[in-house]
Amino acid sequence: AAARPHWIPATVLLRELHDQGYTGGVSQLKAWLAPLKRAKVDPVVRFETAPGHQMQLDWVEFRKRAQPLYAFCAPLGYSRMSYVEFVTDMKVTTLIGCHERSFAAFGGVVRQVLYDNMKTVMLKRDIEGEGEGAHRYHAGFLDYARHAGFVIKPRRLYRA
Repeated sequence: AAARPHWIPATVLLRELHDQGYTGGVSQLKAWLAPLKRAKVDPVVRFETAPGHQMQLDWVEFRKRAQPLYAFCAPLGYSRMSYVEFVTDMKVTTLIGCHERSFAAFGGVVRQVLYDNMKTVMLKRDIEGEGEGAHRYHAGFLDYARHAGFVIKPRRLYRA
């Protein structure tokens, strides 16, 4: 426990224990250490936003081929309240309709919507750039976002 957060290999501990009179083998030592050894887990840092500030959006794909089925999933950043709608395509007109119904269900439009690289929103990402002018957006969807009054926010590539 004193070695945390780093782990000392059993072979190294075995040498030190033998110097102190331990007569057991490495298998016994590993069996004794197993409950103490935990997988290294990165702590989950919850991203907090103010009420009405951000909605996160993504598609979930359930079926492909002849009868596709997708879910439009839109959780709010502050409350984690979610709007989910099942649709049969991911076209821009469908995406805009889902946004309209989600805003109606939530009782208003958020200030920004966080997206991954969905082609109906972002045609080209500028990895270094920030702001609306740094990326190339789908013109029809960008017009809708401006009309509705929210800012398109690209999700960072390294973590959802």
